[in-house]
Amino acid sequence: MSGKLWLYGDSFTCFNAVRDNNYGKEYSETLTEEFIHWTHQIAHHLNIPIDQIIDNSRSGMSPQDIFNKCLSTSNKMEKGDWVIISDSPPIRQLGYDYHHKEIRTINNEALYDDRYVRRKEQMEERATQEWWRKSFNDDNAINSYVDYLYYFIRPNLDQWESFYRQQTIDLLHLLKSKGIKCVFWSWRLWKEGDRFTPWSQEFPKGDDHWGYIGNNQFAEYLKKRIDNEEMINKDEWYDLKFSHAWKVLDDKKKKKPL
Repeated sequence: MSGKLWLYGDSFTCFNAVRDNNYGKEYSETLTEEFIHWTHQIAHHLNIPIDQIIDNSRSGMSPQDIFNKCLSTSNKMEKGDWVIISDSPPIRQLGYDYHHKEIRTINNEALYDDRYVRRKEQMEERATQEWWRKSFNDDNAINSYVDYLYYFIRPNLDQWESFYRQQTIDLLHLLKSKGIKCVFWSWRLWKEGDRFTPWSQEFPKGDDHWGYIGNNQFAEYLKKRIDNEEMINKDEWYDLKFSHAWKVLDDKKKKKPL
C-alpha cells in the first residue's frame, strides 16, 4: 500500500502528546526507543512512510472540531490515501476562544464529568479554574455558558454524540466513494471498558492515556479492522456503553450499606 495517512482526533491520536516535552513531559521521561506510537505502527502496517502521516489531531478537540478539520482538509486527499478518525466526548463544544482569538474547542470536561459532577453548583465551582476561564472575556459570558452546558447540552449528551458520530460517518462514506480508505473509531474505547491498558497501570505518574501496552493493543485492534476492511464497528459504542451502565449499577450495589 502507499499514499498518505490522515489522522483526526484528540490526545489519544496526537503523537505530540508523547513526543513534546512541553506538553507531555511525563511521557517523554518514561518512553524509550522501543516505544512506537499506535499511529506509526498503523503507518508501517499500511506501508506508508512516517513522513507521509498528516496528523490533524489535537489534545482536547471536540467532535465538531474534529469533523470540521477532516472536512476542510478533504480536498487535499487523493485516491489510495487512508483516513483514521475518532470522535470525542460531546460535552466538548466549539466556541469563540478569547485567549486564542479564534473559534475552537472549549474543553468542558474540566467542568463536567458524569463520574464526579452531578449538580450545577459543582460545575460553577469548577468554572473558577483560571486556565479554563481564559477562553472567555467576562464573568457574564462564563455564567451564561455554564447555564447553556448544564441545561441544554448535558441532558442530551447521547443525542449530541449520535449526531456528531453520524455526521462523521456520512463524510467517510463520501470519501470512500472517491477511493479513500477510512476507519472510524469511537472515543468510548478509551473512556469505557478495559480493553486497552492505560498508562497509569504501567507508570505511577501515568494517566488514562495509553502507554507501551495500550498503544500496542490498540494498534493490533486497528490492524484487524483494516485487514477486514471494517470502516465502522457499532459495537464500540453500543456494547461498551451498555457494559459501562451495568458496571455503574453494580458499583452502586456494592457500596449500598447493609
